Amino acid sequence: MFNFGTFLLMQSPSMRSSQEIYSRAVDIAQAAETLGFRNIWLAEHHFSTYGYLSRPAQLATFLAAKTTTLRVGTAVIVVPLHHPLVVAEEIATISTTSSSAWGSSWTARGRAGRNRSTSS
Repeated sequence: MFNFGTFLLMQSPSMRSSQEIYSRAVDIAQAAETLGFRNIWLAEHHFSTYGYLSRPAQLATFLAAKTTTLRVGTAVIVVPLHHPLVVAEEIATISTTSSSAWGSSWTARGRAGRNRSTSS
């Protein structure tokens, strides 16, 4: 079986409102799940129309609540902009407070590009 996923960059070259960009992100995640995609990846970006996502862990939590089988992960968290323990706590909180489907599907990027599941 193939494992297809998508990368959600949250771009807005036409300068659409943040509300529209985030609403579209939920729509894309739900459509990806309906189409059989297995995962969706989020990337952190600041101060640019290239990407509107400053806290990927927050959106990951929201998308996990809006989907049932889609794996949600962060492709980029710019750790030098955040305290590393805060990033670790955010990811641990997602894993701890999520539903069973979310808890078994959270994936974080490890060193050298290896994936590590944070739950059993």
